Parts: sequence; structure tokens; C-alpha cells
Amino acid sequence: MNSGISIDQLSEEIKTALENYNKSIVEGTKQKAKESMDKLVKETKATAPKHRPRYYKHITSKQTRNNSFGAEYTWYVSGSEYRLSHLLENGHAKRNGGRVGGTHFIKNASDSIMEEYIKAIEEVIKNG
Repeated sequence: MNSGISIDQLSEEIKTALENYNKSIVEGTKQKAKESMDKLVKETKATAPKHRPRYYKHITSKQTRNNSFGAEYTWYVSGSEYRLSHLLENGHAKRNGGRVGGTHFIKNASDSIMEEYIKAIEEVIKNG
């Protein structure tokens, strides 16, 4: 009694296995992308300068793409406070001369989360 497959069915079995693997990879990467973006929003809200409460309360994200290849999320500041992101991150000139240094809170948060995200994606691919 042979429980194997015939040579005629081999290509179909390989195709099915690859489709299942692809589906699990895409779903895993979508989930990890959402989790990482949620962490980024939470961390940037926690580390944003608190002297501008209207700014850090408007930090959010949205899904900008979701298809059969994966999902894409965008971090942003809603409302009119979005203009402050560049100034708070990189610093700016003072009115009477001098310079205010940047806080780099976005870069610091995204660097650590990006490392975690890459490791999580590698794990998803490895475990398929």
C-alpha cells in the first residue's frame, strides 16, 4: 500500500504547498506590521515633548495599503499639529538667535522598533 503521490500530481502538490507557505508568510507579516506600528505610536506618544499636549495626543497611524502581498502603515500626527514633527525632531532656530536642539524622539523609537520588527519578520519566514 503506497500512500505517496504519483508523478502526475507532484506539480499540483508543490504548488499547493507553496501557496500555503506564501499565505502564512503574508498573514504573519501583516500581523507583525500592525503590532510594530501600534508599538511605535505608543512609544512616540510616551516620549514626545509634553509641553505641547495637543501634539502628542494627535500622534496616530493608518493603514495605507493592504493587498495580497502585505500591508503598509503610516505614522503621522493628525490635525494642524503635524507641522511640529520636523521641528521637534530636528530642532529649529530661535526667534532672537541661537538654536533649539532636536529631541529625536521619533528616530529613537523607530530604530528600536525596527530592529524588533526585522527579527519578528525573520522568525515568521523561518517558521512559515
